[in-house]
Amino acid sequence: MARSVLLINTWFGPYPRWMPAFLQSCAANPDVDWLLFTDHRPPAVALPNVRFERLTLDGLNALATEKLGAPVRKEGYSQVDLKPAYGAIFEDFIGDHDFLGHCDLDVMWGRIRRFVTDELLERHAILSSRKHATSGHFTIFRNTPEVSGVFRNVPGWEQMLAEPKLHAFDESKISRHLRAELERGALPFSIHWPEQIVVDSPELRRQPHGWHWQDGRILDAQGREHFYVHFGEWKHGFTSPPLDYAASSSYYAITRHGIWPRPVSRRETWLETARTWFGKGRS
Repeated sequence: MARSVLLINTWFGPYPRWMPAFLQSCAANPDVDWLLFTDHRPPAVALPNVRFERLTLDGLNALATEKLGAPVRKEGYSQVDLKPAYGAIFEDFIGDHDFLGHCDLDVMWGRIRRFVTDELLERHAILSSRKHATSGHFTIFRNTPEVSGVFRNVPGWEQMLAEPKLHAFDESKISRHLRAELERGALPFSIHWPEQIVVDSPELRRQPHGWHWQDGRILDAQGREHFYVHFGEWKHGFTSPPLDYAASSSYYAITRHGIWPRPVSRRETWLETARTWFGKGRS
């Protein structure tokens, strides 16, 4: 029987301009579910595997305080520190999924279950898209108290979640703890993180042309398939226009300058780079 996977995200404020493409890449993965908590109305599109729940940042702090039994006070971006605790915070929404985890919205998904196979899920309790580190944009945990509650074993977790400032608890802090536990043989389950399997800004800088999403797959210029693309810090320089929820596409070009629902030539990529370099065309 196939293992079920639930990815959770919290988003406060207007949805990003590429949100229609993000949701379309979710829809192309019917064997994965998403649960998105937001203070905005759900977008004007209904997907069977994407569920929206209304929640404000104040509401998140209150719910986390109740569920964790410790004061939580996060502001703005620092609320990502709560990601490793999503299993406890959102326990009433998770149901009987075999694995649950956290993700970001600044991504386009490829074929997730091609890279996250049932074989891997049988053998490992935690899977991350980063090498020897948990990833804020994709890490999943087996839905058991021992695994999804491993954040409680990180020294000082209560203080980090009680402070408004960002501690990178979802990445560096919990990763350091897990690596130390692995080194001394004290972790009672295994982790799968042997290599980076996400396309991030370094890959886009090395190969600026040819990345695209087609029929649910992330492909590079050579036609090689990848797990997903993370926009990271380069999303702030996007010059592509907002996408339309009502217009679905089987193809999106992905460049350092945005997401386009059509092929983008090398010349267009170079011109966008030049405009950005000279401070033009920024939004």
